[in-house]
Amino acid sequence: MNAWAADLLSNSPAQRVAWALIHFLWQGAVVALLLAATLQLVRGRSAQVRWVLCCGALGLMAVLPVVTACVVSVDVPVPAAEPVGQAMPGPEALTLPPAGRASEPAPAVAGEEPASPPAAAARVPDGAAEAAPAAPWGLRLERFVRPALPWSFAAWLVGMVVMSVWHIGGWLLLERTKRHGVRFADGAIRDVFDRLLRRLRVSRPVRLLQSARVAVPTVVGWLRPVVLLPASALSGLSIEQIEAILAHELAHIRRYDCLVRLIQAVVETLLFYHPAVWWVSGRIRQESEHCCDDAAVAVCGSRVTYARALAGMEDSPAAPATAAAAAG
Repeated sequence: MNAWAADLLSNSPAQRVAWALIHFLWQGAVVALLLAATLQLVRGRSAQVRWVLCCGALGLMAVLPVVTACVVSVDVPVPAAEPVGQAMPGPEALTLPPAGRASEPAPAVAGEEPASPPAAAARVPDGAAEAAPAAPWGLRLERFVRPALPWSFAAWLVGMVVMSVWHIGGWLLLERTKRHGVRFADGAIRDVFDRLLRRLRVSRPVRLLQSARVAVPTVVGWLRPVVLLPASALSGLSIEQIEAILAHELAHIRRYDCLVRLIQAVVETLLFYHPAVWWVSGRIRQESEHCCDDAAVAVCGSRVTYARALAGMEDSPAAPATAAAAAG
């Protein structure tokens, strides 16, 4: 372990990353506290304003470790070099005195006092050690944290790999969901969907599919988005209520929320160990749903109609988790 720790601390990039991860513990907490205070000040504003503030906070969290890694000072051991101009002693300098004769001091020159022993000149007065100033608190904290750097860096690497596998597995599951057990939407729902595409000015091609594997309306992908509808959950809704639900999903596509959530996944993977990152990311998802709710209400023209559509999906036996997904 000691050899491995020495190898890590002698690597300047790894040491910078480790110190940046340590410093982000207090940096992320400060950003989260500032965001919480700001959200309290703008709680009466629109959901779009709150969403922008949360995205800005998460972006700042992503930038701070990079800046810290660039400016933090690291101590990389450098091998000592031989003094310039100092030559190796020749054979004459290594000649020993004749056997039986001790080395005699050089004769003193007339008028000069004998040189004092070196030990007398190097003597330190009593109490000088106690008078030395204490190390700064930053230096003492650095000495305390430094032994934990190898373990912190190793734990971060393992956690990042685990989070990457988790996110990739979720993406593969979504890809499988949109390819299997789906069929094109019915004619009436398709007409409503095409009308909403023109009304919301969504220029990208969007596919509308009905799936038996989803419990709530879901948008998958941002390059080639697909809207998956749970057929059984929409069977008891009116055309106006279905229009409000589709407007909510198309608002996600128009806002590029799938791309934003991809960026969130990257930040969550790199900074998974900080609870503030998860809190800010969760607030982004929550405010994103609120923004799409506002867009759906603006399309259908009535909050009551939209609320009844959500209630109708909640009462569907095929979608027990709809209330948690659509309550926002």
